[in-house]
Amino acid sequence: MAYFRWKGNINNVKRKGEVIADSKEAAIMKLKKQNINVLSIKQSAPPIELDFLNKVKPKDLMIMTKQLSIMLNAGIPIVSAFSILIEQVKNSKLKKIITDIKEKVEAGSSFSNALREHKDIFSDLYINMVESGEASGNLDAVLQ
Repeated sequence: MAYFRWKGNINNVKRKGEVIADSKEAAIMKLKKQNINVLSIKQSAPPIELDFLNKVKPKDLMIMTKQLSIMLNAGIPIVSAFSILIEQVKNSKLKKIITDIKEKVEAGSSFSNALREHKDIFSDLYINMVESGEASGNLDAVLQ
């Protein structure tokens, strides 16, 4: 796996970001699936991260949850909402977690089951509330 930095357009809005893929071509395909029109992409070294310093704070989770609720309430599909969150979240650890959750949901897992992979971040109460929101069809309201 390689690390790539990209610049592109999403709905005529300039964006930039990072993606991990096997090759440059695979990275471009991954971005196209997210409706990103790639203008430039180059392989680079991954950022050095000190995970023990980069914790997910309760405030970060609260903001992420509120943003997800608003997007779902507006009718944005959950995978697209995760893509938007990945762009907006500053905390690199939370960004990795959201990316992992997005990939699991894209592969067919439920949101609550994807959260269970990150029990160190999401409490049982949070996961169970998401599960009940999924079951009732009121995920946006539950997240709010």
